[in-house]
Amino acid sequence: MYIIRKAMEYFKPKINRAYMNEALKRLSENEKKIFLEMSDYDKFHSLEVYKKSEKKTDLKKMMRSI
Repeated sequence: MYIIRKAMEYFKPKINRAYMNEALKRLSENEKKIFLEMSDYDKFHSLEVYKKSEKKTDLKKMMRSI
């Protein structure tokens, strides 16, 4: 089952457009150009990494406030 899910992510990645627009706001013009020229899978993977880093940043902020 795992390999089927990974194959689907590779061949038909589902990119959350709202989340992508949020991430694009943080990029410089050159970075945006590079990102938009990437393959759909690379965009998907980059956004997944971004999402995980955002969660860690939020957790760090929460721990500091305690």
